[in-house]
Amino acid sequence: MKLYGFWRSLATYRVRVALGLKGVAAQEISVDILKGKQFSEEYKALNPQSVVPALVLEDGAPPLFQSLAILEYLEETQPQPALLPQDARGRARVRGLALIAATSYFNCDTSKVPTTLRIYGECMKLPAFERAHPSQQPEAPK
Repeated sequence: MKLYGFWRSLATYRVRVALGLKGVAAQEISVDILKGKQFSEEYKALNPQSVVPALVLEDGAPPLFQSLAILEYLEETQPQPALLPQDARGRARVRGLALIAATSYFNCDTSKVPTTLRIYGECMKLPAFERAHPSQQPEAPK
C-alpha cells in the first residue's frame, strides 16, 4: 500500500492518523504541492484530480482519493479498531465533525465549535495523532 501525500496536507494527516490507529502500514510518497508536483504527468496519471492524498492498494485497482472516502474505505476493510461509533446517529455526528475540521483548511472561524476543538485536543494526546502530525513528517522543516 502506498500513500501519496504532502507533509503539510491536513487531508493526508487525516489518512496517516487513521492508518496509525488501525495499525496499517503504508509506504509514504511525498508529492510536494508547494512545487506543483501534483500537476506532474506522473502524478496526474495516478490521480487526475491532482490533489493529495491518494492511496494505492496492492490489488492493482485504481487509486483511492479524497481523505474522507479513504477513511471510509479503511473503516469498511479494517473494522477494528473502529473509527466510528456503532450507531447511525453517532456515525453521522462524527462525519459532521470531520467535515467541520475539513473546512478549517479554508480559514473558517473555529471559535464557535469548542467541542470540536476539545476533541482535537484529546486526540492530540494519542500517539497515532502525534506521529502523524505534519510537523513530525520527514519533509517538515526542522
